[in-house]
Amino acid sequence: MKKRYFSILTALFLTLVWGLSLAQTVPNGGFENWIGDDADNWTKDSAGGIEDYQETTIVHGGSSSAKLVINTQTQANCDYYCDNISGITAGTDYTVHVWVYDNDPAGRVTVVLDWYDASDGFLSSNYSGIYSTDGTTWEELVYTATAPTNAAKVSVRLRGYDVSANWDGDAEFYVDDITLSTAAPTPTDVADINAARAASGLIRITGTVTLVSDYDGLDSYGHQFAVQDTSGTDGQSAIIIVDSDDKISDSTNYTVGHTLTNVTGNRSSYHGMEQIVLTEDPGTPGAGSAPSPLVVTLPIADIDAIEGELIRINGLSTTATGTWAANTNYTFSDGVNDIIVRIENGCELVGDPIPTGTVDIIGIAWQYDSANQIEPRFDSDIIPSTGVEDWLLY
Repeated sequence: MKKRYFSILTALFLTLVWGLSLAQTVPNGGFENWIGDDADNWTKDSAGGIEDYQETTIVHGGSSSAKLVINTQTQANCDYYCDNISGITAGTDYTVHVWVYDNDPAGRVTVVLDWYDASDGFLSSNYSGIYSTDGTTWEELVYTATAPTNAAKVSVRLRGYDVSANWDGDAEFYVDDITLSTAAPTPTDVADINAARAASGLIRITGTVTLVSDYDGLDSYGHQFAVQDTSGTDGQSAIIIVDSDDKISDSTNYTVGHTLTNVTGNRSSYHGMEQIVLTEDPGTPGAGSAPSPLVVTLPIADIDAIEGELIRINGLSTTATGTWAANTNYTFSDGVNDIIVRIENGCELVGDPIPTGTVDIIGIAWQYDSANQIEPRFDSDIIPSTGVEDWLLY
């Protein structure tokens, strides 16, 4: 009987040890150990663009956190990183969890994983594309990346970014309880997109595609697209999806109207625009129908209420001439109020003539800091106010 108990205890012990082996300890990830105003095992950028301070009031766990203050708009000078973590296996997925308290509109923070070989030689970096958002509670940033060939060590790096529209000379945020493991994170299923826009951490939603016509999306650099549903006070709600890590197969083509039931990623914000950064391929799209655009008038009083949604603004004109250029803003007016028409590099309109006369424009309601924008997708999104949509005769 004693041998049986011993065997059971031994098995439990080995199981526990094996489970613990799945986690790599982030040195001083709870920011409990300090020498003066410097956290043990963490290094500030040598250019002096970021400072750290021990914080004992705004804390997520334990008795202290790290208060980080950036004092420059030069992002490359705002890095804060831990000592290299050993025990990394190439080809293995690692998930980092970072708790952030960000209540300063002048800045935000993102997560980066820097990979090294056994001799501490730098290999590559994975930028999460996930940013903290302003709020009065702690939020969790969760990011998964695959260790590259020859990787044996990794460092967790936090990079501070300014928000230019709100920059007042510095920005502060607090970080705490940083962990790293091979355990796959479990997403939280969110009932609708309206709720997802206020969620934090790793989430999963369902929505109808409104923005892309192919894999690259409207912005082929960031592989951006948008999904929309019928939640929200105006009968619809939307959010931008970013595939910065190429999770979607190159052979997958989304069409406006497709339904996606497994949109999984981290809710984030970029220059005031809510987004989800994908952590896995949403898979094969289902059949659906394209939503009708919401007709809005200028000025747009609350862009937050409609950002990401498919909208239509009637009776617009511009003094711009020539042809549409990629990555360019154009000012249109209804005769009293202005709106920016943003043409991204993946838009069908690039190279087409800029319309003369009055037109109606369909597109995605967009926010970039304090600027309100509409981003058309197709040639057919520019409609003469006579109502004839196929006016481009090439």
